[in-house]
Amino acid sequence: YITLHDFYCVCPIINKLYCQKEYCGDPSIEKCNHCLEQCTSLHNGMAKSWRKAWLELLLSADKIFCPSESARKEIQLTYPSISIDVIEHGSDLEKQDPYSSLIHKKSKNIAFIGAIGEHKGKKIIDELIRRSRKTKNHYHLFGILADNKWKNQKYFTNHGKYTRKQLPKLLKENDIQLVCIFSICPETYCYTLTEAIACGVPVLATNLGALGERVEKDHLGWV
Repeated sequence: YITLHDFYCVCPIINKLYCQKEYCGDPSIEKCNHCLEQCTSLHNGMAKSWRKAWLELLLSADKIFCPSESARKEIQLTYPSISIDVIEHGSDLEKQDPYSSLIHKKSKNIAFIGAIGEHKGKKIIDELIRRSRKTKNHYHLFGILADNKWKNQKYFTNHGKYTRKQLPKLLKENDIQLVCIFSICPETYCYTLTEAIACGVPVLATNLGALGERVEKDHLGWV
């Protein structure tokens, strides 16, 4: 049995970001080779041999699993002959009751959770924080940054790392009414979405991959 949690079988750059800038979709071998040369130490021509080796492995499996329907479709763009079963990741988080609402609040407490890098929509978040003086929304980060350029200011607070057990208390204490997950590449499942929903907070997410699929299917917020 093989469980595919990310897109490593498709590309060594596991999040399918072309040159670490934008989602690549279903690129040609030539485009893949160019990206690998720019972003890794792999030599030209590696993309084809990478896929060949992985196809042999996948064809030898009795069962292949992935955690979402969108992940299955994404992997089958590269390997259309492979059969994949979908089993969502489980969770032992205890569901919390909703404690707040977005309705009738001019300014809102909005959170970003998890490890934030370029693939997690850092540029979008940068822009939101920059405009916060006009919107009066207060933004909170619970997690870590790829760099350390975000400093605490009037409308932004960096709370740092958290544990899953701490998160419900942290979000409630800071009256978080919305969690934003702005990944610019398709997630295969997204644990931070599970964490936010378990805390009783709705999510605003990009309509990509498992994020869009789960939010819309289970009515967890908005895309």
